[in-house]
Amino acid sequence: QLGHSGRKGSSKKPWEKEELPKSKQWNLFSASPISFHENGIIPTEMTISEMDSIVKDFEIATLNAEKAGFDMIELQAHHGFLLASFLSPLTNIRTDEFGGTIENRLKFPLRVFVAIRDNFPSQKPISVRISATDWAENGISPEEVLQITTAFKNAGADIINVSTGNTVAYQQPQMGRMWQTPFSDFVRNEVNIPTITAGSITDIDQINTIILNGKADLVALGKPLLFNPYFVRNAQAYENFEPTDVPNSYKMGIQPLFSEEKSRRKMTEEMKKALKPKSHK
Repeated sequence: QLGHSGRKGSSKKPWEKEELPKSKQWNLFSASPISFHENGIIPTEMTISEMDSIVKDFEIATLNAEKAGFDMIELQAHHGFLLASFLSPLTNIRTDEFGGTIENRLKFPLRVFVAIRDNFPSQKPISVRISATDWAENGISPEEVLQITTAFKNAGADIINVSTGNTVAYQQPQMGRMWQTPFSDFVRNEVNIPTITAGSITDIDQINTIILNGKADLVALGKPLLFNPYFVRNAQAYENFEPTDVPNSYKMGIQPLFSEEKSRRKMTEEMKKALKPKSHK
C-alpha cells in the first residue's frame, strides 16, 4: 500500500492510549483543519505547493515499489487518511476548487492516482482502497461512492478494495459476519469493476460464498492469518486441492492433514443437512 497518514499522523500505536508528548509531535496537514478526534492535533489545510510535493513523493514511492519487485500496489484512499480526507464531506470543508462537489473533492486523489499509474508498469495492476461509507450522518453517499469508483476506474484502476468507515472518531459502524461485503457487491456490480472485500471473513466457506455469488473477486484476510498462519494450507486441504509447492520432505506431513480436513468437511456438511429446516411443500 502507498499512502499518507494525513490528519491521523503524529500518534502513538493504537494500543497505546495516551497521546504523544508535545515535544515529539509533528505538524500535520489534511484537506481541511479538522482533527481526527477532539483531543487530536488540528492539521493545516493543504496548499497547492504541498499537494505538488506530495504527488512527487507518491511518484518516488511508486518507482521504489517497482524497483523492489512488487507485482501490484494499492493506493490508500480510505479510513480517513490524507486522500480519503479529500473525498468525504465530513473532512473536506474547503471552499476552493478542491472542495464542495464530489468532482472537486476527487481532484487531488485522482491526480495522485494518475501519477502512480504513469510510473508503474502498465501490465501490473493497481488497486485503490476506499471507504464506501463513513458510518456517520452527512457522510459520503452511495451515489458519491459510485462516482468515486467510476472515476478511478476511468483513470486506470484495475480493482477497488472496498472498505468502510474510520473517517471520523464518532462513527457508528454496523459490524457483523462479512459485514463489509455488501458494499463490495454494490461497487462491483454497479460500476462493473473487480473488487476486494474484507471484514470478519473467517473461513473458506464464507470466502467461497462471496466469490461464487459475485460479491467480490478477491477476499483480503488479516486477522485470520495472524491467528492461523496455516489458514491457506488448511483451506487447500478442506477443498481437497493438492498444492504443487510443498517440498518433498514435507509431503508426508501434509498428507494426514488432507485426510483430517476431508473428514471434518464431511461432518460439517452432514451437520448442515441435519440442521436445515424441513420444507413444507
